[in-house]
This record gives sequence, C-alpha cells and structure tokens, in this order.
Amino acid sequence: MSQDKPHWREVLASFISRQIHDNTVVAVGTALPVPRAGVLLAHFTHAPNTTIVLGPYACNLLPFKNIISFEFFADWRYSAYAEATIGIDEIMGRAGLFDVFFVSGLQVDKFGNVNLFGIRGEKGGYRLKGPGPIGVASLTANSRRFIIYLERHDRRTLVDRCDLVSAMGWCRDGLHRDELGLGGGPEYIITPLAVFSFDTPSREARLRYLMSGVSLEQVVSQTGFVFDYSNVEELQQPTGEELQVLRERVDPEGFLRQG
Repeated sequence: MSQDKPHWREVLASFISRQIHDNTVVAVGTALPVPRAGVLLAHFTHAPNTTIVLGPYACNLLPFKNIISFEFFADWRYSAYAEATIGIDEIMGRAGLFDVFFVSGLQVDKFGNVNLFGIRGEKGGYRLKGPGPIGVASLTANSRRFIIYLERHDRRTLVDRCDLVSAMGWCRDGLHRDELGLGGGPEYIITPLAVFSFDTPSREARLRYLMSGVSLEQVVSQTGFVFDYSNVEELQQPTGEELQVLRERVDPEGFLRQG
C-alpha cells in the first residue's frame, strides 16, 4: 500500500512536513487534518524535538506508536501525550509562543489576509457566514510565521481583496504589517492545485509550485487575483519513507486518501 501513487493530500502533507524545523513549537488551527498530518510527519521523521500544540496541550508524540485521530483541534484525550498544559491567556497573548501556526479561511487575498467572518452579499449583508475569527487574529499576530491551507482553489476563495479580515496578511488598504507592530506573517498559501509564496518586494502572492498534472492556465483561471508566475516548479512528491510513515503511523485509517 505504501508504494501506491500518493493522493494530493499526501503530497501537500509531505510539503508541509518539510516546512517544519526541529526544536520548534507548532500549532494547527481547527479542522485542518492535512496540516496536522504534515506536522506529525515532520515530528516522526526529521523533527523529533518539535512540540505540537493540540488544544491546551503541548505534546510530544514520538514515544507513541498508535495515536488517536489527528482530525480535531481540541480533544481531552490529547492529554495523554502532554508534556505541559498551556493556559488560554498565554496561547492568545504571548508573542512568539508558536514558531508556526496553520490557518484556513473562507477568503484569502493576494496579500495573505484571511477572512473567516463571512462573504458579503450584493446588499451588504452576509450571503455566507463563517465561524468567525476564533482566535486567529491573535494567533497569527503572535506567531513567528503562519501558513494558510485551503481545501479548495477557486475565485470565490482566492480573491483580490477579502470582504473582511480575521487574520492580517502583509498589507491591507496600504497599511503594512510591520507598521502595525505585528510579528511574523504569512509564508505560503497551500491549495489542492498549487502553492503561493510571498517572497516578493510588494509582498503579493506569487505562484511557487504547481501540483503534478495541474496546468498554469488552470490556476490562472481559478484564481481571483493577478500573480507572478515567472519561476514555477512542480511540487515534489513524497519520498518512500514519507509515504510509509504517513500511511502506517500518521494516517492508518486513510483519511488523506478519501475523495
């Protein structure tokens, strides 16, 4: 099984894994099983000293062969893996507590602003309501860097300008993140089709990687903002070791291969 062709979620989990460094503290937002899988893959391979924050628990999962589902953010059963408990005041208020934080959104724009509030209708009200900011304003402001993960890639999600902002990206209405005294900033937007980075002078998203089998034309047509695509590479596939660890230890139930 471990040698079967990787699912696109497994490809993204392996990419996420490579962004995690050893001796760091990493937190994953609510309902983001693919980033959670990538973080666990890093922990079980090249980053054994990574502290994974699961709800209020600072965990080291390395000694455990079988772990419960990584699907949820807060689950009291994670306390079995905890080396410490972190209070909500410290989670929300301590700058630099997390080296990396993962977040998603209803809308993400070209500067990495994230909207979890909802999408506006033609008359100014909401035509789609989201879960609200759920702490991401503080968590993305206090983390050393954050990574945006999306389960869909279309013009409704990747927009030129977010209707509202739950998490500040690099710029909004001419006001830059540094001017607000915010640390870190968005590093990538990861989608089922591609990966965007923000390593441009203007801090606007540029296309960095394409998923295997995805064309540039497809990404352009399904993205609601204009972006630079002058230096694009194909996203690297998981190694045999990564795929084996993903399927046998991180995701034995095969969630990542569904759909």
